[in-house]
Amino acid sequence: QNLSVLEENIVRNNLEDMVTIVPIALDKTQRVVKIKHRSLGASEANQLFDVRSDGTFNYEVNRKELSRDDIRYQLRHLTQSADELQKAYKLRMPTYLKVDVDGCEDEVFQGLSAILSEGTIKTIYYEENSNNQRYIYERYLRQLGFKIDHIVPVGNQLSSSTNIIVSR
Repeated sequence: QNLSVLEENIVRNNLEDMVTIVPIALDKTQRVVKIKHRSLGASEANQLFDVRSDGTFNYEVNRKELSRDDIRYQLRHLTQSADELQKAYKLRMPTYLKVDVDGCEDEVFQGLSAILSEGTIKTIYYEENSNNQRYIYERYLRQLGFKIDHIVPVGNQLSSSTNIIVSR
């Protein structure tokens, strides 16, 4: 459902020639992960990632506030780094980036290193779910020439997070 909302917004804003939809989960590399869902509705948040034998995507530790009883569906998803996707499909370099991935920010930013270094991105909006990691991202983005524009704490009964906007 989220994808259809994105498609509708692209058409309404006459952006068909400017936006390329990439319906794949961003990660630091190409792999298959299992995402555990509470429901399948639009705008669902706080999904859990499979605990794998190789130690990847062990985010249940960060989501203890969600009960295992909440998990109703487990679906396998392909992932790819944004850097690999851009290179393989010769996608236009982005100028704006939004990262809201319920605790997987580190993997997404690792998979964006070449794109971020390119200098075309002017603004990044990201939701950070772990204050322990927040300062690591801020330091990394500052090294790439970004400055913090806004920091907005957000919280609800399930979790708390911080929305951060940086620009250069």
